[in-house]
Order: sequence, then C-alpha cells, then structure tokens
Amino acid sequence: MDIVIKHTQPLRVVVASASGLSHAAIGAAFGRLMPAVTAHLEAAGAKPGIGVGIYADAGGTAPDGEITLHAGFDVGDQDVPDSEAVRVMDLPVLEVAAAVYRGSGDGIPGA
Repeated sequence: MDIVIKHTQPLRVVVASASGLSHAAIGAAFGRLMPAVTAHLEAAGAKPGIGVGIYADAGGTAPDGEITLHAGFDVGDQDVPDSEAVRVMDLPVLEVAAAVYRGSGDGIPGA
C-alpha cells in the first residue's frame, strides 16, 4: 500500500443535516437522513451520485452531543433547489493523504 498526497475535486452535494449527535449516533443519523435526501432528489428529477457524509470531529475529541452530520449525495451540475430540510453545499478542493492499494480484492481486508 502506498500513501500519496493529492488534491480532491470540487464537489457539489445535496445534504440533510442532524445536530447534537454523539459519536455513537452518527451511523443511525446517517441512515435517517439519506432517505430524505433521496426523496428530495427524486422530486427534483435529479440523480444521486456518490454518497457523502461530512462531520467535524478533530481526532475524536468533540464532546458527545456537539457533533453535526451532513449526509447526502454528489449532484454535479444538476439543478437541485434547497428546501427546509435539504440544502446544496459546494465543497472546496482539499489536500488529502490517500491510501492506494495495489493488488487483488482478496487482500483489501488485510491492507
């Protein structure tokens, strides 16, 4: 496995949000938010791209009850309006460290 530094692509996403979460509640909140975003995209006649989950927690130090999750899908240049529960976010280009695995899919669990 190699670690590389690269830049992400800008991403336009449509998300629903939940605040006041604990670390343990993030997964369940993600599951509750995604159907609302899917229904919003269907009503707008838009197709979902990759799923996206965004939350800020510097190294797991956010106190329980203070995490905000934004969950949704990439929509590219599709025209999707905001609603009371769902909004469009433009994510910037970021510099990230990425793990690059080379090999068969059988080796991924051990990577």
